Amino acid sequence: MNMQDNESGSGKSLLRRRSFLWATLASPLLLTGCLGPQDSTAGPVESAVFPVTVKHAFGSTTVDGPPKRIATLGYASQDVCIALGVVPVGVPQYEQRGFGVSLWFNKAVMAMNAVMPTQYREGEEPPYELLEGLEPDLILAVNSGITRGQYNKLREIAPVVAYPSAPFATPWRKTTTMVGEALGKPLAAQQLIEEVEEGINKARSSYDELNGATFIYMGVSLAPGADFEIYGEDSNPCAILQDFGAVPSPAITKVMQEGRPKRVGTGTEPVLWEARRAGELEADIHVAAIGFSKELVKKDGILNGLPGADRIQPVLLSATDDGLALVEASPLSVKWATLTVLPELARAAYESRSGS
Repeated sequence: MNMQDNESGSGKSLLRRRSFLWATLASPLLLTGCLGPQDSTAGPVESAVFPVTVKHAFGSTTVDGPPKRIATLGYASQDVCIALGVVPVGVPQYEQRGFGVSLWFNKAVMAMNAVMPTQYREGEEPPYELLEGLEPDLILAVNSGITRGQYNKLREIAPVVAYPSAPFATPWRKTTTMVGEALGKPLAAQQLIEEVEEGINKARSSYDELNGATFIYMGVSLAPGADFEIYGEDSNPCAILQDFGAVPSPAITKVMQEGRPKRVGTGTEPVLWEARRAGELEADIHVAAIGFSKELVKKDGILNGLPGADRIQPVLLSATDDGLALVEASPLSVKWATLTVLPELARAAYESRSGS
């Protein structure tokens, strides 16, 4: 772990690798299975960066040299690793994916022709024994929900980099910066952020109607009597939609004041809003994450009470992919959402502003 690789030409090599990864995100790909652990596949580190100390909510963690066996917990850390040329030895499964990895992570691993990392479920407690068996030399939990007690227990296995402030609330740029620091690739991480921003700006240039359009982001259930789950401006889904040029509806302020917080323990919590008050959710665009088919939502009519629903089709995002992309908030997931979500937002904004 103390050996450094100062290979020349590393910047160009990493740029070519990331450009290839971006290209692979443009088409669907089936998930592959889980294979056994191996040393993390790592690209070259930057010169003279170690030891590096990363600050987080539970203090700070010093990484003495380039980590060789990285395990991740929570969202996004694994995406940043692979975007920077490092394949972890262990990554979490997502319940939204039927306990599998995200589409974009799977595609990125295959694009590198790498072995799929060991996958594990995260429950109320991290899988300590499984993690210990992987023999990691670094655990990245930069956008996770670990508690201080869990952090202390994980430290007995390997150094841990936790989230900067609140659980499950780390913005994608901050996640990228922190993981880049821990991997000894701060400049590459900054370049990665700039590349994603450039892709967003290029996509936005084709959709002027989206700029300044107001939105509300919500989770929707078809269970009888279920409330809408409205996300606040500081949540990752809303932050990414703002990256895309839309702005939070003023109605969100009222919802945050009058709604009931959903106690999920995941950072910036959504607020519960009664579906019978849907008419108060004024916005140019209504974005709904759903765990069932779009046809079923339309048939049920649960969104028919939204303002303008008679002429504007809400943006319906599957919680297993496009909705997950906004929740995970990583460079790879934002890139995915730029290709899939942003055009739908623009469609809804056009319908709203044209009166069609």
